[in-house]
Amino acid sequence: MRGKRDTRKAPTRHVKVDIDIPLDVYDRLIDQCDCSTRPWEILRNGVILPRIEKGFVNSIVRLLCNKEEADTVFDLAKSVYPAAAPLIRAAIDRKMKN
Repeated sequence: MRGKRDTRKAPTRHVKVDIDIPLDVYDRLIDQCDCSTRPWEILRNGVILPRIEKGFVNSIVRLLCNKEEADTVFDLAKSVYPAAAPLIRAAIDRKMKN
């Protein structure tokens, strides 16, 4: 039917997730990662963004990935640096609600 909107959900591999994590958390997470693995590649492609808060620069790292890659990074975080896991899960959940 013309003009009718398709309300089906896109496959999760096409869903893009932006994960923002503080630079210090990112550093600890990537330090625990084997550089020959897929999670390391995903983390390595993160972009450092400076943020100024209350006169101080608090940089974050933005990971641009699909849902499957985000889940991979989340699984890694749970096992090697659990403090990062809630930040990653929140980004995934936020995207999946939209």
